[in-house]
Amino acid sequence: MTFVDERAGRRAAHGAPTPGSLARGEMECEVCIVGATLAGLWLALGLALRGRDVVVLDPGEGDAGDPLLRRETLRPGLGLTATALCAVADRDTARRLHHFSQTAYMRAVRLLEALGFAPEAEGFIHVPGPRGRLDLIDEAASRDTLGLQGLATLGAGHIAALIGTSAFVGALHDPQAATYSLTGFPRRLAAAASAAGARLLPRTPVVGADVNGVRKYLTCPTLRVRADHVAFCMEEGLAAAAPWLRRALGRGFFVEGVFAPRDTSGTADETVREGGQRGLAFAWQAGKLRVRAPTATHTVRAGAAAVVLRRQGSRLFPTLRRAVTGEARGGSIGTTVHGLPLIGSPRPGVWYAVALGHQAVVNAAMAADLITAAMVDRDDAIQAFAPFAAERSRQVVPALVRPVAYWMGHLADAAERRRAEENDRAAR
Repeated sequence: MTFVDERAGRRAAHGAPTPGSLARGEMECEVCIVGATLAGLWLALGLALRGRDVVVLDPGEGDAGDPLLRRETLRPGLGLTATALCAVADRDTARRLHHFSQTAYMRAVRLLEALGFAPEAEGFIHVPGPRGRLDLIDEAASRDTLGLQGLATLGAGHIAALIGTSAFVGALHDPQAATYSLTGFPRRLAAAASAAGARLLPRTPVVGADVNGVRKYLTCPTLRVRADHVAFCMEEGLAAAAPWLRRALGRGFFVEGVFAPRDTSGTADETVREGGQRGLAFAWQAGKLRVRAPTATHTVRAGAAAVVLRRQGSRLFPTLRRAVTGEARGGSIGTTVHGLPLIGSPRPGVWYAVALGHQAVVNAAMAADLITAAMVDRDDAIQAFAPFAAERSRQVVPALVRPVAYWMGHLADAAERRRAEENDRAAR
């Protein structure tokens, strides 16, 4: 949830006349965006700057923003490794999607700078998963397939000195990445969208939608909105407004926290991401180690999150078993069966941008660019996401089976790790 214009929300909630309203309790606009998320706000900003009459409906209270957006490393690639991207799309499609992400990354960095944000660190380190050197070889080959510049290879001794663990045989260093503290970013983005002319209405949940006709109708408890275009940009509350989109979404769970280890330290401030199905992401910051780890289920209590972090983090940093953990918490993100964000249009005038993952900022910028270009300029670039559309990406794994899928991935990583160790011993 993000900051929105509370005065506009009060006018709408009480049925008072608002700019563009047809009558008491009704409103008309060119574009109605459901969800004041990063994607929704970015899209509202872009469309308002292009002269469109935009209304954003948000069910929240207009607080300071999504708590997940504390710190994020921005980089191209849609949140996937080059190997993973090549695995889900053919070469031409993968190249096109990566190009969109590359463009969105540069636009996101420019907007962050314009809003007063400066990067805390630059660069990204890809360390291998359970397959060891083969992971690095595959990643380098996949980048070549995508037509990307090769990455610098770091040896075992070099990477150990940088990140404080000798668990890896090497790494790849990507200079095109920037880490930002994003506290307050949603609020500033909302203010920019509002200043551009978009109307943001808080406490306005959508309880029904009719989007099959030329004109689209969204029903709220005390308001009905009529629009030429509707864009669904939130993952919660879709059962009533867009059940077809809800069926394409899954949930991915994780825990994150900060350690202050006494006997371990690293000199690199870049974010480090481990390969494999259940790899960790971590970064050193002012002598503290920030770790994020995937989990099978949602972890509610901070104490439980700390236990999971110690257990998973100690695989790479043994001293974390007894280290003090701060800011430990559990979270979740929208996921898809193919790992890509859901961006598309199932029918004329209906759009969506959800499941942006841990690359929410860059993916939100990309979604806003593609939808704005399609809506205003009749550009068909968004069709590159058609093979991964929500209508074709229905989640077939029930919620009760998700823990089983998680542990299957965990066991697959363990098996690959043992196989890699055996191959290394045989090669000596």
